[in-house]
Amino acid sequence: MLPGTAEALERLASLDVHQSLLTGHYEASARLKLGSVGLDHHFDFEIGAFGSDHRDRMRLVPVAIEKGRRLRRPEP
Repeated sequence: MLPGTAEALERLASLDVHQSLLTGHYEASARLKLGSVGLDHHFDFEIGAFGSDHRDRMRLVPVAIEKGRRLRRPEP
């Protein structure tokens, strides 16, 4: 982990900035890797995209955008 990472994430949280992930790793792997350095609680795993969402990494950005839209705009 880079020096200052935890502090930067804490500062962003204090500003009410929500962090998500976009990674080619499967969600379980991402949780495990971030958890191993104590950073997993900084990330909203419901928003973002993972290798488990689509096998083509180039398709992950639209997946993350759609997840964010659904969570920010509840169904009527």
